Amino acid sequence: FMEASEAVKNLPLAIEHWILDGFSPRKNPLCWQQKLIQLIRKKSAQQARFSSYSCSGNFLRLMQKYHFKVNKAKGYGKKRQFAYGTYQGATSAAIPPWFEQAAINGKHKTATIIGAGIAGCSCAFHLAQSGWQVQLIEKNSHIASQGSGNPLGTFKPVLDKNFASRFQMYFMAFHYCQWFFKQYQKMDIDLNRNGIYSSLKNNKRQKITEDWFAQHDFLDKLFHYDKANNSVFFPSAGFLSPIKLCHFLTHHKQINITCNTNISQIVRENQQWICLDQNNNKVSQSDIIIDCTTSDLSQQLQPACYQLSAQQTRLYQVECSQHNLQHAYSDDAYLVPQNEKQLILGSSKLELPAEEVLERLCQNFNLSIKYHKVSTIRTGTKYNTFDHFPIIGAIPDIAYYQQHYPDLCKGKAWKNYPSARYINGFFTLTGLGSKGILTGLWGAKILTDMINNKAVILPVALLQAIHPARFIIQKLKSNHSA
Repeated sequence: FMEASEAVKNLPLAIEHWILDGFSPRKNPLCWQQKLIQLIRKKSAQQARFSSYSCSGNFLRLMQKYHFKVNKAKGYGKKRQFAYGTYQGATSAAIPPWFEQAAINGKHKTATIIGAGIAGCSCAFHLAQSGWQVQLIEKNSHIASQGSGNPLGTFKPVLDKNFASRFQMYFMAFHYCQWFFKQYQKMDIDLNRNGIYSSLKNNKRQKITEDWFAQHDFLDKLFHYDKANNSVFFPSAGFLSPIKLCHFLTHHKQINITCNTNISQIVRENQQWICLDQNNNKVSQSDIIIDCTTSDLSQQLQPACYQLSAQQTRLYQVECSQHNLQHAYSDDAYLVPQNEKQLILGSSKLELPAEEVLERLCQNFNLSIKYHKVSTIRTGTKYNTFDHFPIIGAIPDIAYYQQHYPDLCKGKAWKNYPSARYINGFFTLTGLGSKGILTGLWGAKILTDMINNKAVILPVALLQAIHPARFIIQKLKSNHSA
């Protein structure tokens, strides 16, 4: 969703295969210019390959100039020939050493996941799909019992003033979820994709949206901006049952679930992680462990990685004599049609009466709802990071970071520092906030690729923004004690 050279610039290091199919150089010259080929060279892994149906002399000479060995072969169908080749040059660092991806050695491909909300269930599913044997542990009596236990939850992209990071992350997560729902379209999760209206709340947010539309012409394909009503409509967004989603994700022969078990201690023995309960009984033993909770245990192990804040939320059921809502609506609260005579109202404004929150939503979106009862059905807590990015990845060795990166505030060149070191086989996916459906599924896919030693194709800035070491690096760069 951006100009090609800008998109390639934001990619991480070590792309292994380039498929160059930007129409012909005659019709689309910007996709074959020297600037783009330079960036492709810079982002290529050792022995990276390329393939293209363009055999233009100028294009192939450019590829050779930037150290690609070029070959041509007979084409397919109506294509007379195609070009392919291998990168012969040296690679250059694209990410600071303290954010480098951890190397994983899962000998037996066994994993323990603590926490069976959307994050934990999503991790379990993606790992099981890639051949791992998973032990999923939940301290409550059933899965999806806390923040993921709402009867209905919404999923939509997020408009953010920081266009290049959070906005980008949520749209990537949204599109991954769209693919996921299509791939597993037979799952019973009460999926509704009729769209969501989202209020822009204030003039500042409206001005940001207007600027975006002026600068990025692809946005009108993703959502519709209603300037008159100061709102946007996401046509393929919607809502689903988080509980049913978690049950679908864990209905897998490679996943074993243990509930009513509170892990009080985690120890490392003989290259394996062992989880012990409050009675010091062994609950699981595995190659890797993934923490998908916000428990005290996590923060005791590596507190510098878990910069989380808690916010209370409340869910209400609205009994109606009638309503004609087909879509969901959101601003500071959200309103979702549950059935013909019931609505679900969610709010974090606990100081306001539910009726006042509902009336404000109706006023903002010109809704007419005749209701006769509003009752509390659930109270919960959502956990956000202070920068509103989830925490995804391997847990860093904090002592190593303090020892080897104490002078980051002095601005030395990257090459003067050693590569990062992590706690072997210890990962996390947490801090999802109120966007758990989106970032839970997407984050689990990202984390699974990391664990399977696959290249994670994300913009460098986004890789750093979700990295578990980011908070300690911020402190070291500002010369504060980490």
